[in-house]
Amino acid sequence: MTKTDWVALLLILIVAAAARASLLWVAVEKDNVGAPDSGAYRDLAWSMARSQLFADGGYPEINRTPGYPFFAAVAHVLSGGDQMGGWLVVLVLQALLDVGLVFLTFLLGRLLVGHGVGLGAALFQAISPVAAASSCRALPDSLYAFCLTAALLLIVGHLKTGKIRRLVWAGVVMALACYVRPVGMIMAAVVVVALLCRPGRFRRAGAFAGVFVACIAPWVIRNTVVADYCGFSSNGGDTLYYFYAPEIAVSRRDIDGETARQEMWEEARRYAEEHNLTVGAAARWRQRKGLGRIAAHPWLYTKIHLKGSLGFWLPGATDVLELGGLTRGNRGTLEVLKKRGLVAAARHYFGDIELGCLTAGPMVLILLVKYAGVAACVVVGLRRRAGAAASLLAAVVVVSMMLTGPFGLPRYRVPVEPILNVAAAVGLGAVFARTRRPARQTGKPAGGS
Repeated sequence: MTKTDWVALLLILIVAAAARASLLWVAVEKDNVGAPDSGAYRDLAWSMARSQLFADGGYPEINRTPGYPFFAAVAHVLSGGDQMGGWLVVLVLQALLDVGLVFLTFLLGRLLVGHGVGLGAALFQAISPVAAASSCRALPDSLYAFCLTAALLLIVGHLKTGKIRRLVWAGVVMALACYVRPVGMIMAAVVVVALLCRPGRFRRAGAFAGVFVACIAPWVIRNTVVADYCGFSSNGGDTLYYFYAPEIAVSRRDIDGETARQEMWEEARRYAEEHNLTVGAAARWRQRKGLGRIAAHPWLYTKIHLKGSLGFWLPGATDVLELGGLTRGNRGTLEVLKKRGLVAAARHYFGDIELGCLTAGPMVLILLVKYAGVAACVVVGLRRRAGAAASLLAAVVVVSMMLTGPFGLPRYRVPVEPILNVAAAVGLGAVFARTRRPARQTGKPAGGS
């Protein structure tokens, strides 16, 4: 890298830090750092800090994993036991890690293509609204994105160099990502499949999977012993039961989603009490019930799932506006979007559509430019037959989108924003090079015929 490249990278990191610091300052001032799930993470963090127990209401917690609550509990201790001070420390650390994620994005782009792509990807990451907003929320999305990107960077490094040591460390970091958000288990499976498609497949996949399993095994043992649940997390089954399956009732009975989910919650509570189920047995029952209801209407649910997952690509501008106190979320906008479309949802959310365009317009424009670059990258990749590393990263993006299901939200795009930004930098670079090539060809050679 030249001195100019280093200066450009430093300026990008300064922009990222300034954007996150200013957004965090406004969000804290207006007390907008919380989200519907923040309270549950807070309670688990205080439980760990005070009693070293990972429990909810006296029962062992098996849905959420201990990574983010432990992160918050450490901040709680560092703040001297003050809850508000603890969350402020958490958010400051998240913002700093998110600036670090900008640097990881640069490294990923440089490793895949070169310095120019790395700088372009880092710039997109620095000004990404959805990424900046996630670092200012009391949620694990930002921390998970950092861990996942670090793991993928190590795996790409292994695919480029063949060094097993990087694969071993990737298994460790991927396990850490799973402790932050259990959806990382699916990403680990994607990595194993990708490694099995390479020469030396069993040695590569075995090294990664062996280290990964060894790292998550302690939590599986804990769940089996204290909660009668032989698994890493019940999150997948609970999501099927509480969120995915109710959407079938919403479609067939013409009721709102909150009513359908409340009915499912009451059904699960009543069944567990009547049959005196353990925490693990209740989770297994919910998983079977959720799968059964989806299996009873496969085509209807497939339509609901695919349509809902498109929300993954929506702008994250609203997250920034909510943190700044300009708009307010959790008003049923997602229900309006599903039933009446994007324009109706925008009117419902903003009230005045012109005001919405004025405030969110610049952020949406940045996203559209990025998506244009991603589309160009896909075309280039298909024409040139992208290598194993690019194929792995593309699979991670597609699987992440599909996992969102009926509740596709921009915040679920946060973990793969670095990948999308690298793709955008590659695509825009290819377009720029193509537009310059004809100009060079039509110019006269200097100093001769």
